[in-house]
Amino acid sequence: MVYVGLHGVRAGNPWGPHPTQNRGTGRPTSAAAMKLIAQIESETKMTIKVRLFAALREAMGRDHVELSLSAGATPEDVWRSLLSMDASGSLQARRTNLAAAVNRRYAKFDAVLADGDEVVFIPPVSGG
Repeated sequence: MVYVGLHGVRAGNPWGPHPTQNRGTGRPTSAAAMKLIAQIESETKMTIKVRLFAALREAMGRDHVELSLSAGATPEDVWRSLLSMDASGSLQARRTNLAAAVNRRYAKFDAVLADGDEVVFIPPVSGG
């Protein structure tokens, strides 16, 4: 990790050892502390349901996906997660033509999501 402090750029962790290590000995911390760390980490994750339509459904082979993302994630982060799951690579070229919706309302790709949100990527529609 690199951080910028009062004395320039430095490498290392500015807050000391990793929370799983005791500051004095460097040995692993107690089971109670580890449980607390796991609880904090789980609270910073959120579950997002992604519904897939049309060519996106065909590419992924299913109609929805549930993702566990870090707090503060956006539809763009959801899209990147879908790309990482796409073995065929057919989704990559579709991003420029998609609109995003969060909880049935159009949203920008940089909108911040909340736990339990539903995200839909809407492909272009034509017809009369």
